[in-house]
Amino acid sequence: MLSATGNFIYAYEIGGPSNGDDEGNGICVNPLGSFYVTGSFYGPIDFNPGAGTNTIDDNGNTDAYVQKMNFTPVGLVDLTDENSFILYPNPASTKCIVQSSRIKVGDAIRIFAVMGKEILNLNDAEQEINVSKFQNGIYFVKIQSGNVTASQKLIIQH
Repeated sequence: MLSATGNFIYAYEIGGPSNGDDEGNGICVNPLGSFYVTGSFYGPIDFNPGAGTNTIDDNGNTDAYVQKMNFTPVGLVDLTDENSFILYPNPASTKCIVQSSRIKVGDAIRIFAVMGKEILNLNDAEQEINVSKFQNGIYFVKIQSGNVTASQKLIIQH
């Protein structure tokens, strides 16, 4: 895991005995913050990244796997129906709209690049944002309303 500024925080190893037959082939993050890892393994493998174990054995040959993992972002309030906001379209190419009934005029709407650099800072409850000049990639839209902070991932794809 990396911090918002790109510094290394920690990493987990998932695998079995050192037979060289365990591999990850793909990773995908869903809009709610969990992510999926796909790959293959041969022999017993522990899929638990923590101190516990969740060992699964193969069925006699190399087997495929899909693993879903969840990590709670540090310093952000969990998004619920009461404090979340709508961000659409996502992925966006020319514009996106930030909308929330809880956010009021004057609350900060900030967009950060994936490495933590602030790209845009707005103050409006509902805002159409021109993203046509943003580079393709992943950004984070963060709204601060009083002591509540909510954040969502925004993908720009031209």
